Amino acid sequence: MKVNYEATKRPHYFAFKDSKTGLYWLIPCSSKIEKFERLILKKQGQHKPTDAIKIVKIFDRKTVLLFQDMFPVTAEYIDGQYIKGGQPVRIADPKLIQELEKTQKNNQSAT
Repeated sequence: MKVNYEATKRPHYFAFKDSKTGLYWLIPCSSKIEKFERLILKKQGQHKPTDAIKIVKIFDRKTVLLFQDMFPVTAEYIDGQYIKGGQPVRIADPKLIQELEKTQKNNQSAT
């Protein structure tokens, strides 16, 4: 299980709320961009699906979302929204949100 660092409280998860169950699906985040870019290229070369790993920009920084490792939790396990520079860290692009929700649903049915 991944943990937040006490000193920085940096986020490790991107959350989606399942409107049917009320559960939150937490998708682990990673800053190891090059590692996952190599993994995606390797999978593409082997003609394997790559939708379980998404690289997106959040606050103008690339972040890896690991849908392959997502898991459900209830709200009581969520400490709060990550705030950086007085701003909540979130994805604002509606098209990207729609794409990520579709990826989450596809990977949720695989878990």
